Amino acid sequence: MGNNWYPVKSMRRLNKAVRVRWGWLEPFEAALIKTKPRRWATLSRNKKTGATEITYLPPERVKGGFLPARTTGEMVPLTARQADAWGPEPDAWQPIGKWPDPLPAPLPTASISSEPRMVSIGKVAFDAAGAAAEMEADREEARQDRERHRRRDGMGWWWSPAEIIYQPLGHVDRRMAEGRVMRCLRRSGPI
Repeated sequence: MGNNWYPVKSMRRLNKAVRVRWGWLEPFEAALIKTKPRRWATLSRNKKTGATEITYLPPERVKGGFLPARTTGEMVPLTARQADAWGPEPDAWQPIGKWPDPLPAPLPTASISSEPRMVSIGKVAFDAAGAAAEMEADREEARQDRERHRRRDGMGWWWSPAEIIYQPLGHVDRRMAEGRVMRCLRRSGPI
């Protein structure tokens, strides 16, 4: 059994939680609720009432392209890639704990090596993991040094997101109005 994944069509046991791989999502727990038509869902316990709550999968596209995040429940935008990745059923399933039925033949898996993977773009080879780490370090440095770069590049105080604050209609002071106009002019480019 171990880390094997199985074809989704071989799943027949109803209401038994299994781990599923579904499109772009990290593997998560779900259960097959119905077989005709096949219907998957996540099951969670309401902390206040103790009742089991069922969320059918794939989830409804709610509020114009937003879905609740699996971990926080906060509504997050659904990208076109994510919408396309939700098929009618998971890609594969994996039992949790001891499985009561005989398991089918597992899906083939690629061998995974712990060696750094080298990738080539054109004729240049590089370590993909090393490149990702370098890019993350550059992003973090930019976050830490944002204000110094803006001041050095001749950008005014108004370019900093922390400096421009929301003020309701009729209460926008001169400094905020100037800042908003300057940001607009700077973004519009040369006239």
